[in-house]
Amino acid sequence: MTGPTTAYYDVAVEPGMGFAGIRLRPGFFQCILGFKPISLREQTLVDDVAISACPPLATLCAETDTPEALHDRLIGFVRSRVGQDHAPLSRQTRRILSAFHASSGRLPVQDIARMHGLSARTVQRIVLDATGLPPKSYARILQFHRAMRLLRDHRLSPSEAAVEAGYADQAHMTHALRRFGGLSPARLADATLVTLRD
Repeated sequence: MTGPTTAYYDVAVEPGMGFAGIRLRPGFFQCILGFKPISLREQTLVDDVAISACPPLATLCAETDTPEALHDRLIGFVRSRVGQDHAPLSRQTRRILSAFHASSGRLPVQDIARMHGLSARTVQRIVLDATGLPPKSYARILQFHRAMRLLRDHRLSPSEAAVEAGYADQAHMTHALRRFGGLSPARLADATLVTLRD
């Protein structure tokens, strides 16, 4: 179980090992795991430590014969924890996060606050509560995702992608790719991007 993080990490995978995972939309962390995302910021919990933080996770730990069975069990777990509430965020929080996404993290907090008739401090609190990250960190991750899509899906050159994603220059974007994904513009083919639709 990994909380909101601003750095990549590698997971050791051995032959014969299978795993399934989910990436939670903002607002779903607490309703599924039972605690606020900020309490797990920049942390990863494994094995018994993860189960002690969220005891219902123990139901996921039995062996399976197929990867599909593990996938189905995980989906069932998430659905049972979400229940009928498919929009745990308030309307205001959804609008604030949508503004961050629509601008790919390029709009300053003050501008987003002004657009919604709120103080910058209120926007900061809303983002931190929903994502577990300060607005600047959240915006940088959105900007990183945009750069990855521009490079991989739209096949822009690194310099074009840097400009379009809002980086100062190509070196600035390359630094962000390394920090957030352990990648470089030349090494994107094996990267998987998860979107809010997946």
